Amino acid sequence: MRIPITKYGLPQAVLYPALLAVVMAAYAVIFWLIIKPHCSSATTASVIFWLPQAVLFVVLIWVVSFFRDPSRRIPDDPAALLSPADGTIAAVEQMDSCTGFDGPVLRIEIFLSIFNVHINRTPSRVRIGQIRYKPGRFLDARNPRCSKVNEANEIEMFRLDEPKDRLMVRQISGAIARRIVCEAKPND
Repeated sequence: MRIPITKYGLPQAVLYPALLAVVMAAYAVIFWLIIKPHCSSATTASVIFWLPQAVLFVVLIWVVSFFRDPSRRIPDDPAALLSPADGTIAAVEQMDSCTGFDGPVLRIEIFLSIFNVHINRTPSRVRIGQIRYKPGRFLDARNPRCSKVNEANEIEMFRLDEPKDRLMVRQISGAIARRIVCEAKPND
């Protein structure tokens, strides 16, 4: 059975929820021993107990979902070019040139919010060319300067099927997703 959590986030997907569960249990003990005896009504006690527990539970679910790795159905069309990331298309622009590309290039920027799957996939069947890593800062991904100053990884790809395009996926870290993982190697 496949666990839909990326192996790269497994330590965090186990550790953080375990810590949250300990905090929830500690709060329950503190509530029953210290807070509840001072509550004036059962309704007040119920709200004081369940509201923080509900908030912590939502945080727990979010932490686990941040590292999810759902299966994707890939269309049979070899010419299809798929999005390498879940998210919102933030910009589409035709550029005269781009780092690593000679001549015009179509740039598509995809913003990943804290609720999106943070796994990148190849957009089609490809051979990996160069991979260029650039250390940098960890500004919020919504900051217009983040694409210039944040940690980044550029992956050059050559499509194996027609059209035989040259592609580049650029991974950029942010304030929350502060680590870039790239399993691909040149000539994969």
